[in-house]
Amino acid sequence: MGGFEIVVLYLLILAVLAWWFLEFTPAGRYIHATGSNAEASRLSGVRVNKWSWVTLIISGTIAGIASRARRPVGAENVCRLGRCSAQRGPASSAGRAGLGPSGRAMIFGLWV
Repeated sequence: MGGFEIVVLYLLILAVLAWWFLEFTPAGRYIHATGSNAEASRLSGVRVNKWSWVTLIISGTIAGIASRARRPVGAENVCRLGRCSAQRGPASSAGRAGLGPSGRAMIFGLWV
């Protein structure tokens, strides 16, 4: 067993901040409304395209930061004769969040 990785602490802090943002800010409510029913959100005045792009950019940024945190600066993707030694992390699925039984987005959906 190795030691405690600081990345785990960063992940927990990010999860708490994302939960707070989605639950208690108007932007989080717009994102939830857009994800629940885009047409109803559009008819109520929410700029659906804007919030769709914002969530895509935020999730891509978080995935990029997560993949960079798993690989130290200076580590290279070395491929020789078809054998690659790239370190792969969960960044490819970090942009996806699961839906709970009530239809609300779950920050911890990837861990369940």
